[in-house]
Amino acid sequence: MARFHAEGLRGLQISTLTICRLQNARTHLDVVTDRLWRTWWQPYGETLESVQSALSAVLDAKEFPFTLVALLEGQFAGTVTAIDSDIFERPELSPCLAALWVEDWARGKGVARALVAEVTMRLRQLEHHTVYLSAKPPLQAFYERLGWQIIEQNVGLELLIIFSRDLPLSSSHDKTS
Repeated sequence: MARFHAEGLRGLQISTLTICRLQNARTHLDVVTDRLWRTWWQPYGETLESVQSALSAVLDAKEFPFTLVALLEGQFAGTVTAIDSDIFERPELSPCLAALWVEDWARGKGVARALVAEVTMRLRQLEHHTVYLSAKPPLQAFYERLGWQIIEQNVGLELLIIFSRDLPLSSSHDKTS
């Protein structure tokens, strides 16, 4: 479990943000399922049961794939998932950060940034060296501010942008002297 301090205007600490695996926050399973379904699955005709089935596979995994939940002052604030492949047109790009969602009331408080940081840190601990994601063009500036690099644009019918991010070893994990 990771704890962060969400920031308000001018960097003032306003609340505590906790990020944990969905396995450790199962009381939020229904809301995570609902957000994923309404945002990414329902528009393509998929059923709620399809999302439940996909999440049950994630819940059964020991280390990877994983879904994280962000709690701001104990309230569900957002979620993100790390999976093998999330880019239909580029299935070879793996692993992927997928389904980043932040509740409307929690936006602008550092929740998305903290979720992305936690996913990348956990993937690095699992010895991944690069992570990928796809996003719609309005999110380009957000991901670029977080250090993601565009590797391809106008992908698929939704004209997605594909980003990558290298996950270098931190000095505390570096085994060379």
